[in-house]
Amino acid sequence: MTSIRGVVKANEILVPILIIFLVIIGLLNFKDINFLNLDNYLVRLNNSSFLLNAILYGSYNSILLIPVLITLKDYLKSKRQILFISLISTIIVILLSIIVFLLLLKVDVDITKLEMPAVYVVSKMFSLFRILYGFIILGSIFTTSISLGASFLQNVSKDKKSYTQLALIMCITALVVSKIGFSNLINFLYPLFGYLGLLQIFKMFKS
Repeated sequence: MTSIRGVVKANEILVPILIIFLVIIGLLNFKDINFLNLDNYLVRLNNSSFLLNAILYGSYNSILLIPVLITLKDYLKSKRQILFISLISTIIVILLSIIVFLLLLKVDVDITKLEMPAVYVVSKMFSLFRILYGFIILGSIFTTSISLGASFLQNVSKDKKSYTQLALIMCITALVVSKIGFSNLINFLYPLFGYLGLLQIFKMFKS
């Protein structure tokens, strides 16, 4: 209900905690990996659609990201500031992706059977951090949800009354849809939103 101001304040607290925790876990994980023999950790599949999957994953996330970026326009004052923030964010995301990838190399079961593989690895390898990581994951889901929800409401609401009504409908709908299950939702929405995201990216480049 505090709109984008609440989103920014929540992210200022939770996102740095998540980044610091992942970096610590990553450093602890590095010492147990033989980087000269990474092939020993990999399971190779006969899947020629990896490039398409990567493109769909990027476009899927663009659907979630762009509405948030639109609502942040009042916080960014210049193109130079936008470029700097984009560069720093890209570097951080790449580093965190590498950390998570190296964590996933330690999965000792069929990764497709896990709802959240990274959580599984942390709970198995770093039992001391298991509860803490659980709270951090909940915080991450929380910040993602409120960011997307607040951005959607701010972009479609005509006034404060409609904002409140739509927020209530959104929360009730989320409770109902959550019964489907996280992995089931992702399996259904990921390819659908991925192709829709490609249309969005195409329109952006065209304009």
